Amino acid sequence: MMIDEIESQYDIAFLDNLMPVMTGFELASKIRKTKCTKDVKVVLVSGDNIDSTKNWIIDNTTSECVKLFNYSLLKPFHVEDLKRILSQARESHHCN
Repeated sequence: MMIDEIESQYDIAFLDNLMPVMTGFELASKIRKTKCTKDVKVVLVSGDNIDSTKNWIIDNTTSECVKLFNYSLLKPFHVEDLKRILSQARESHHCN
């Protein structure tokens, strides 16, 4: 299924940065550019050792990434971090 064929039925998407067909950054960019999915909350999940990814997850300062991702998790992550993200995403969804 192509991204532009789906309806906006998802509230949140978890994307690993290292996927077989495209990176999480590439998929997040497609999500943001597609009308029906542009408002989906996107979480970058990464366990890679690429310094730029780790730095973005820790600092959250790269402007391009901020536009693509709403939240981030560095693997391994704690369940509390996942719960926090889900809670924040739910709260912001109700405010929209």
